[in-house]
Amino acid sequence: LHKISNTCILNIDQHYDYSTLFQIGELIIKEFFGVIKDYDSIELSPNILQVLKYIHTNYMNNIKLGDIAKSIPMNESYLSAQFKQEYHISLKQYLNQYRINQATILIKNSNYNLTEIALKVGFESTNYFSTVFKKHLKMTPSQYYKKYRDDI
Repeated sequence: LHKISNTCILNIDQHYDYSTLFQIGELIIKEFFGVIKDYDSIELSPNILQVLKYIHTNYMNNIKLGDIAKSIPMNESYLSAQFKQEYHISLKQYLNQYRINQATILIKNSNYNLTEIALKVGFESTNYFSTVFKKHLKMTPSQYYKKYRDDI
C-alpha cells in the first residue's frame, strides 16, 4: 500500500486538473481494495500470503520460482502445488496477471512508451508482454493504449 500511495502521490504532483485527480483517486481506491482482497483472504496459508507479498514487491524483477521458494523457504515443487491449490491458478499465471495489472496502471497514468512499460513491470521481451497482455485483456497493449488515450 505504501508503494501504491507513493506512485499516486507522484502522479498527483504531475497533474493539476480535476478529471485527472479524480482518475488517480479512483486508482488509489481500486488498488487499495485489490491489495486488501489479496491479503485478507482467510483461506490462504501464511506461505501463500508471503508469496503474494514477494510478487507484489518484486514483480518488476526477473522472478524465478526458486527465488520465491528461497524467500519463504520452501521446496519449489511443493510451493508451486500449494499455490495452485489455494489460489486456483499457477504461480506464473498470477505473476503475469499482476504484471499486466501494473502495466495497465502505467499506461493510464504515465508517459512511458509500451516498451518502457513492459520492462518496468518485469517482462524481458516486448513480444511476450504483448502475448500475455492480449491473453488477459483480449486486446494488444497498443490497442489498450490507444483506447485509453482516445477516451481522455
